[in-house]
Amino acid sequence: LTLAAEAGNALLLENDQLKQDYQNIQSHNSILKANLASMEAKLEDLLANEEKYINKIEALQVKLQDTLLQLEKSKLQQVELQNIFEEHDQTQGHLILQYSEKISILEKSLLKLNDEKHHLQEIANETPTPKCYDTSETQTFLYLTTTLTTPLLLEVTQLRKRQE
Repeated sequence: LTLAAEAGNALLLENDQLKQDYQNIQSHNSILKANLASMEAKLEDLLANEEKYINKIEALQVKLQDTLLQLEKSKLQQVELQNIFEEHDQTQGHLILQYSEKISILEKSLLKLNDEKHHLQEIANETPTPKCYDTSETQTFLYLTTTLTTPLLLEVTQLRKRQE
């Protein structure tokens, strides 16, 4: 009987120990379940944030591609505009050269016409010299004066008036 009592006591002690271990394990299990639930919630938040950030990254990549395309278009337009201005500069340069040549030719013509005008004015301002025509026996001396009113002189003076 003593042996049975000792075995009963030992079994009771072991049972109490097992109950306490069971409670400790239950408590630890509850803590682990709470941690697991917390971790799962964090994981869900992280997955949601990851999805949100992935969407933002994709949107930013689309914006970046659009911006790069716009930049490329701007560069092409800038090159086209530069080519247009260069062509315009070249045509303006050619026109300037042509006009300067025309101006030079016109200045030379003007100088030549002025020289002719002055020459004709000098001739016109000179006193007319009487010309003496001696015809044979019927007349004595006949004096004629020649005046110089040529159409060229009139034309030169008209050109001069137009220039002024």
